[in-house]
Amino acid sequence: LPDKTWSSLSRMSNSLQGLYIELVGSHWVEFLTSTFTHLRYLRLFLDSDDFEVTSPSGERRDPNRLLLDFLHAHPKLEVLHIYIGKQFPGLSFNNLRLPRLRSLLLISKAEDVSIEKFIKNHPQIIALDVFTDSAIAPFARTELPSVRSLQVSALTANWFRDVIAAAPQRKPEHQIHHLQITAARHVNLDDVLEVVAPLGPMLRCLELIFWTRESQIEVVLETLQRVFPNLVELSLFIPSWSVSDEPEAPPPLDLVC
Repeated sequence: LPDKTWSSLSRMSNSLQGLYIELVGSHWVEFLTSTFTHLRYLRLFLDSDDFEVTSPSGERRDPNRLLLDFLHAHPKLEVLHIYIGKQFPGLSFNNLRLPRLRSLLLISKAEDVSIEKFIKNHPQIIALDVFTDSAIAPFARTELPSVRSLQVSALTANWFRDVIAAAPQRKPEHQIHHLQITAARHVNLDDVLEVVAPLGPMLRCLELIFWTRESQIEVVLETLQRVFPNLVELSLFIPSWSVSDEPEAPPPLDLVC
């Protein structure tokens, strides 16, 4: 971004409450050393081909420290949606406190990212969506007491197995009623459904994201109706491409809305 853009953005720092921004590495320092007094909603995309993060004067900066200092300086955040690239290995959120946080989305390509303790230290989180290759131990039945919206996949479902199993015993106002499932193939969907089945009667909203077109939509819908009989909202996301590594990929589906 040109300098005048940063100048304009800085002049809004005392009024902005929501911000969605995607930055290349050369702009990380300028942004992450800024303060937005009333920021409550942040969607931040931090990925770059530049592995070294430098200030305008050429000084090398630690991206982990920059990001954590920025988040520490914004304790009013209620919604934090953040995508981090490989430039953040070893990033730990353990000592970060965001007392008003209600929604957390973290997608991480970095190695050894620590987020588990941060989640446990924020029991007020209502919406949770985390994808990382870093190890996360399964949450206990009594943890995540406020979560009502959850994202799961075949890779992450086991993290929430006990929480989901205990969900039917929650008070109605704390039940999990919104679920997003990401599945590469139908077999992955079956694995996830086995974990989330206890949510069946209480689930109201479901988002289902497939990464291939191999699943038969009629079979999927019949399964969903059986597992979640009280759904009132359903979103299906199916890609337009076929599976290139399978010689007999199914033909494109014709969906009429």
